[in-house]
Amino acid sequence: MLRVLAGMLVVGFGAALKASAPEPKAAIAGVVIDSASMRPIYPSRVDMIGTNIFVLGDTLGRFLLPDVSPGTHHLRVRALLHFPDSLTVAVGKDTVRLKPIRLRLDVRTDSILRSVTIVAPGEPR
Repeated sequence: MLRVLAGMLVVGFGAALKASAPEPKAAIAGVVIDSASMRPIYPSRVDMIGTNIFVLGDTLGRFLLPDVSPGTHHLRVRALLHFPDSLTVAVGKDTVRLKPIRLRLDVRTDSILRSVTIVAPGEPR
């Protein structure tokens, strides 16, 4: 009788440990590149929409969002002088490696160049 009771305690304790075990986490990894030059974009920022979680890309455009819960997540990718992009990622138990995220150059930034006046030497300003 004592063995049966001890066995039930062990099984019950094991189930309690399983129930309190932390949920497994995965990660989302990727790289942000310019769609025309295919070069890495630095700096870049990847936000998990609906949360305050974000990461900054490194000088090679790479980023890693660690400790992501399994499920569907919506990301917003931004970079200086580029149009932002959004994507949906399904995360399981393993790291999700995204194909390169291509951002288009924001052609509206030419307004910066319009404010520059080039004057030839000897010409009045």
